[in-house]
Amino acid sequence: MDIYYRVDGPEVINVEYQPTDSEEKVYDFFKSMWHLTSWVEFECQGANLIEVTDDNYQKLKDAGKVS
Repeated sequence: MDIYYRVDGPEVINVEYQPTDSEEKVYDFFKSMWHLTSWVEFECQGANLIEVTDDNYQKLKDAGKVS
């Protein structure tokens, strides 16, 4: 599973992903990278974290990976 995240402030990390057993995307947020990586380690082992940046946003959006 790929988890797309964007750092939108010092305490705002927005996350978007589509669980393998669901057709709907999930949107969530975390207060720090530590919280995000800890959650991935314990809840989503094997997931790929992909940072959404200004450089790759349009490509990911065109591919339907992010909103």
